[in-house]
Amino acid sequence: MPGELDWTSFPDRRKSKAAVAFLRSSLAKVTAERRGSSLERDLVIMRLSAANPETERTMNDDEILTNLMTVMTAGNETTALGRGWTFTFWQPIP
Repeated sequence: MPGELDWTSFPDRRKSKAAVAFLRSSLAKVTAERRGSSLERDLVIMRLSAANPETERTMNDDEILTNLMTVMTAGNETTALGRGWTFTFWQPIP
């Protein structure tokens, strides 16, 4: 993946790479199925039809996949971060 720090080491690097590859391939299949679909508007269809209002440029497939992965994983991290701060602030309360 672009920008990946190969010099860092952490346990289960192979599992992490496999999970990212699986998620990207799954999202690519869903994106391909949704392209040209007459389904209701959902997150994927909105990304496929989104265009820059100034240039009318649409996102390419890689940009769509990256955007969808960000949306999916950001919610998880935000929740974990919120819980961490909540417990940090509750700690001094008897």
